[in-house]
Order: sequence, then C-alpha cells, then structure tokens
Amino acid sequence: MLSNQDQQLIQQYLHQQLSSNEQQAVVNRIQADANFRQEMLMAKLILKASQSLAQENSATGLQKAKELAQQLGDDLFLGNDPAEAEDWEIDVDVRPTYSLNELLQMFQPIGHYERQLAGKTRSGRGGRQLPMVKPENGEDYPQTLPITFSEAISTTLTISIYNSQDEIIVEQEEVLDKEETTSIDTTHLAPGRYYLKVRATGYVMSLRSFFIQKGLMPQ
Repeated sequence: MLSNQDQQLIQQYLHQQLSSNEQQAVVNRIQADANFRQEMLMAKLILKASQSLAQENSATGLQKAKELAQQLGDDLFLGNDPAEAEDWEIDVDVRPTYSLNELLQMFQPIGHYERQLAGKTRSGRGGRQLPMVKPENGEDYPQTLPITFSEAISTTLTISIYNSQDEIIVEQEEVLDKEETTSIDTTHLAPGRYYLKVRATGYVMSLRSFFIQKGLMPQ
C-alpha cells in the first residue's frame, strides 16, 4: 500500500500538475518500482473509465471504475519488467474540472476592452490600422490563434494576450518580412475569455477577443 504522499503524487502526475523534472522523476520510479507502477496503472484505468462513464451521465462512474479494476486484479498490470515501462507516457485525457464560480470568473468580460471592441472608445491615436482580418472576435481557438492580415506586411509585431482578470499571460515579438500570417499556440491556455493586442510601429494597436473552450462558458 502506497503512502498518501505517493497517492497524491500519482494524481498530480496524471493531471499533469508536475514540472518536467518532477515528471521525469516519476517516470524513473515507474521503471524501478513495480508496486508504484501497478498503482499508477490502476489509477490510470480508474480515471479513464470514470471519464468515459461520466460522459454517459453515470452518477456512479467512479465506483464502477473501481469495481472494474478490482475484478481485473493482476490481469490489469503489465508485469514487473522495468523495460516494459521505458516508453511510459501520460496517455489519459484527464481534463480539470471547474466550479460555476470559477467559470464565471474565467469567462467574465472586461468592460474597457469590450467598449473598445464595440467602437465606443478609441484603441490608439495616430498611425494606420493594421490590416488584420484574423482572429475573429468571439471565436473559439483552443489549439492555435491565427493572426492574419489582408496583405503582406513587413514589420515587427508585439503580441500580447490578456486573460479575463486583465493579466498579461503571453507576450512575444514576431518579425514579419512581407508575410500575411503568423500564429500563437494556445493549447496551454485554460478555458476562458481572452483579449489579444497586436502592436507595430506606425500602426494603431489592434484589439481582438477570443475564447478557449467556449462551450464551457456559463449561459
């Protein structure tokens, strides 16, 4: 029987809440410790089964998953050869859950940005408008955020992404040389409402809003 600390470590690993160094330490232990490896496999099965059952609106999904794991017994495990765990990977799609209050906060609009987007206030003075056609306001971009222009331009873009608390979470520069498009990886962003600011010398700052996993937004 593993300690509570080890059980917590397994859950943190499966939920991808560890740093890369901590994940590697867990992988090393999986390879070296047969008991730890078996507990990890059982936890993976329970999570995967409960997730599947939950999608069927089963109120007893987790209990059924535990019962299944117990019925399988030793047949569940890979064996005690560490070589079988050399290519261990996190392959369970375990998504975090959020309370209603958390979702309301993550998707809440920011007033002064919304007023700018509605054209009620100006986003900058002087200069030309960037010919930006994407991203489109209010769209869902859970994988990649495209930044596309109607014509090829040569400039250095300063790209900033703010969350619903007006906290800057991404800021980077992109050099365009007669190019029409670039993109930002958004797979690491939590669900919520976000605001994109794109700046370039000689141009007015462009503002857009977008979502990550828009389907989670409370109605």
